[in-house]
Amino acid sequence: MKLSGELVQWNDERGFGFIAGDDGVRYFVHITSIARIVNRPRAGDRVTFTSSKDREGRLQAMMVAIAGAIPVRHVKSCNAACRRKRDR
Repeated sequence: MKLSGELVQWNDERGFGFIAGDDGVRYFVHITSIARIVNRPRAGDRVTFTSSKDREGRLQAMMVAIAGAIPVRHVKSCNAACRRKRDR
C-alpha cells in the first residue's frame, strides 16, 4: 500500500532522514530507498512510499518517490562530442 508524507529531517552527509507520514507515523528513510533523482532530498519534500519493518521491528520507508523530482534517466548527458561542440 502506498503511503504519503513529508520528509521532515534529512542528514545529507550520512544519507538518511525521517518522514512524517500523513497517517501520523514517523518513518526512517535511507538514501538507498529513494528513487534516483537529479537533486538531493531535502526537508520539506513531499513523498510517496511503502513501509516495512527493519530487523529490530522499527518502521522504515521503502521505494520512496519525491513529488516533482526529476529522475536521473531524464537528464541528458553530454558525451565528448557534445562537450567539444559546447566549448566552441
